[in-house]
Amino acid sequence: MSSAKVIFEGQGIGELVASGKAFVIKDNGVFVEKKKSALTQTAESARLARAITQVEENLNQAICQTSAETKEILGALQALLLDTKLQTGLKLSIEAGWSSESAVSKVFADYADLFSEMGDLKEDFLDLGRQIQAALSGSAELLIPTGDSVVIVAKNLSPLQMVKLGENVVGVILLESGPTSHTAIICRQKGIATLVGAAGLLTSMKSGDELTVDAISGKAYLGPPIAYSISETARRKIGEPLTKLRLNIGAMSDLKSLSQENIDGIGLVRTEMFFLGAIGEPDSVEQTQVYETILRLAPQGKVVFRTFDSSEDKALTFIDSKNHESLWNSSQYWEIIDQQLSCLALAQKRVGREVSVMAPMIESATQAEQFVRKAKAHGIHSAGVMVELPSLSLEIPKLEGKVDFLSIGTNDLAKYLFGLDRENFSSSNLLTPWHPELLSRVKLIVEGANSIGIEVAICGEAAADPLLGVVFAGMGIDVLSMARLSIPRAVAYLSSVTVDQAKEIARQALEQSDAEAAKAVTQESLGS
Repeated sequence: MSSAKVIFEGQGIGELVASGKAFVIKDNGVFVEKKKSALTQTAESARLARAITQVEENLNQAICQTSAETKEILGALQALLLDTKLQTGLKLSIEAGWSSESAVSKVFADYADLFSEMGDLKEDFLDLGRQIQAALSGSAELLIPTGDSVVIVAKNLSPLQMVKLGENVVGVILLESGPTSHTAIICRQKGIATLVGAAGLLTSMKSGDELTVDAISGKAYLGPPIAYSISETARRKIGEPLTKLRLNIGAMSDLKSLSQENIDGIGLVRTEMFFLGAIGEPDSVEQTQVYETILRLAPQGKVVFRTFDSSEDKALTFIDSKNHESLWNSSQYWEIIDQQLSCLALAQKRVGREVSVMAPMIESATQAEQFVRKAKAHGIHSAGVMVELPSLSLEIPKLEGKVDFLSIGTNDLAKYLFGLDRENFSSSNLLTPWHPELLSRVKLIVEGANSIGIEVAICGEAAADPLLGVVFAGMGIDVLSMARLSIPRAVAYLSSVTVDQAKEIARQALEQSDAEAAKAVTQESLGS
């Protein structure tokens, strides 16, 4: 590929290579100029209500058909769409005589500033406005060609647009998106070769051009795909996987057609995903039934339930999640968790299968001890916490005798470690799990866990990257937990190296000065 014309360079997502005809989106929707309505207030209100209902139905349909991780993202957008303050703002604009299009322009632009600290959601929120305007005009935002393989080239795409893409979309090139953005996460889940934060001129491209996206090297090439074909290096199995492999789930469909081979239980049950959109707190009967079903369907091994995790990313209507990191300081949240732990304990008793629980966004060793003590008071024998906040990562040795296991959430750990916007493509050189500073923090956590003799897992997005999996194994991570579709590649890589080789690969990655170099040296060592 070195002699081919490189037209875009960015950060690769998915460790894939794909070729197809370009579909260029040079404008992903703009808000209209202000205009007064020629209709009555009642007619204009009804028109806007129909458009909002259509967008809500689109979200509902997508939520029912997609994976747990994507469902989580779309559920947050649905909560935003139905936000009382937003709806009131739209109502007041219509009452002031503005057209529905103008009301959406004004209100969504005004409210977007409130999301400036929430990274992922700002652009997703603005896209909700574009969807409403598209519904008002009766137009579809994206009409992707069918049949031939397609590579989409755009400034950005929204999560809902990503969910609707057909199977013929094999590649995506985004100029304004980061590696941990919602869109990037969905691209990985859908098995689409992707470049984010791509440097290149969108104006130089035209639809129909032949493109090859190489997410391994982080480059996109212009020209016939036959010139750039890459044969995947076969991984030779030399032993069993270096770590245990578990599933991340957030829907019952994640447990269907499940091969038990190489899966050691469930490392993350996203309990909030089963109750997104609930009007009030789910009652004990409903909760217990859900947990019982999961325990009966789960593969053999440990089953780890994460207690309700509510934030701007996955809003639950019955939890005030404005200050996500301080949820554990809220008496209301503790009451909700008390009921959840009681339901989990009852499900454990009825099924006769041990439950493990862990709490998200724990700030300190003291808070961790408080949670574990409460879980065990309910009769749950195995209790741990997630390490997502830098403050807790520095207190791991203090957890000796207080927690049974740890699980690292790499996306949030990176976000809070660097204090940056997960969606901001200009920060993508930092917000990547390959950054040596993040890898060093993971190593610090692992060393702390090893010193007190407790299991440490990774259940963040980084666990799904098979090259990173080898690096983590070399650091001493015990468990990698990921979506079902990522398991086969993880097995292939983790079975193709020895412990000593993995340790050396991890050492080399940690010694690099930036993410690109860390990934490159790992690829070279693994022959990928």
